[in-house]
Amino acid sequence: MLIELNQSVASRAGVYSRGQIVDVPDTLAKPWIESGHASPVDPVGSEPGTDADQQSESEPEVESEEESLTENAEQVDEDVPSDTDEYSEMTVAELRDAAKTEDLSTSGTKAELLARLRGE
Repeated sequence: MLIELNQSVASRAGVYSRGQIVDVPDTLAKPWIESGHASPVDPVGSEPGTDADQQSESEPEVESEEESLTENAEQVDEDVPSDTDEYSEMTVAELRDAAKTEDLSTSGTKAELLARLRGE
């Protein structure tokens, strides 16, 4: 899903800056949109070149944020909703696949799998 970020957000997929337009999985996009961290972007109705212009404008912001990532790490962490992440809406089977990919144990309940995948 194509979204525009209203504030900086961090996930296992990476760190995204405010104003950046990114294509992320629906499991990430929906909670971010619901919590106000992002807004959906409609690529069909947009003018040609608009998305590319907005992305190129946000690139210097990303580079400068990467340079000062250690300084901004606490701020980015505060922007991430603690109760939503990429695993929260997955089924047990999907969580087991994700755990297997991360070389983690695939046994246990959904809560145990979530805790393992989140590093808790």
